[in-house]
Amino acid sequence: MQTNLKIKRGTPLMEKGQALIKAAAEYWDEYNGVSEPSAVVWLQADNGNFVLFTRGEYKDEILRAAGIECRGGECFFENPFMRDTKPEKKDEKDTGSISDGYHTFDELYEHRHMLFINLLMLLETRGFANTFRSKFHSDGTHFDGWFIAEFVWNGEQITYHLPMRLWKVMDDAGVDIPVQEKAPPFDGHSSNDVIDRLLKMTASMY
Repeated sequence: MQTNLKIKRGTPLMEKGQALIKAAAEYWDEYNGVSEPSAVVWLQADNGNFVLFTRGEYKDEILRAAGIECRGGECFFENPFMRDTKPEKKDEKDTGSISDGYHTFDELYEHRHMLFINLLMLLETRGFANTFRSKFHSDGTHFDGWFIAEFVWNGEQITYHLPMRLWKVMDDAGVDIPVQEKAPPFDGHSSNDVIDRLLKMTASMY
């Protein structure tokens, strides 16, 4: 179990944390049994307390969006219950339109989408790696409006979620990226793992 605090094994806090994870997993299973499978399930109490339960591969993006910095498996953030003043109101500007002076977030993500699609097609046509795409995770869950694209290099996954509008772009490109009903089980890689794997791939190819 990982959290934003070092917890000794066998302590009451560790036991409660494990019980919380187990209860969340059981709720998620029950939820997906009575509803369309979802990759994200959330609960909000009457007092405003909010709980979100999702797949491990989205941890980095969720924490980054919340302004929480993670280093070495620990997360460091200001305790919101210790604040004496109200938090500053965040800029409500659409994140996608934020620019570094050269490109907006939306533009950079679109570049990433198209570069990855082209990489998949190159790998598929040259037979360098196993490629696939799927609309569902291995457990049957999915994100509305997104699909999974992946290739496996030396037994390691390189995976991205791409907007569903690009599914037809891949269909029309003339390169058959195989479609699977469900993606293979996720191997637990983080965003940093993907970077490391791409670097190893580059070193081994040239």
